[in-house]
Amino acid sequence: MVKNASLLAAVAALGLAASAARFNVFERILFQPLVDVRFVPAARADLRPDDMVMAVNINGDVRAYPVLQVAYHHIVNDVAGGVPIAATY
Repeated sequence: MVKNASLLAAVAALGLAASAARFNVFERILFQPLVDVRFVPAARADLRPDDMVMAVNINGDVRAYPVLQVAYHHIVNDVAGGVPIAATY
């Protein structure tokens, strides 16, 4: 009986370890895309003159993504000029 319980515990521990090895908590926390992006005109943007931005111009629709904001998420899902894009670096 004890031998079966020990074997069951070992198999459960092995299964838990295998599951934990496939789950990267840092990826879940750090690499979340921005999906609810709200844009403001450049004159109202809360940026310093030396802040870097990533810019895209598609079909005359110009967008700029502050690097400090994107640095946390690493990706911005957006639509520019009617084209779905993923802005990243």
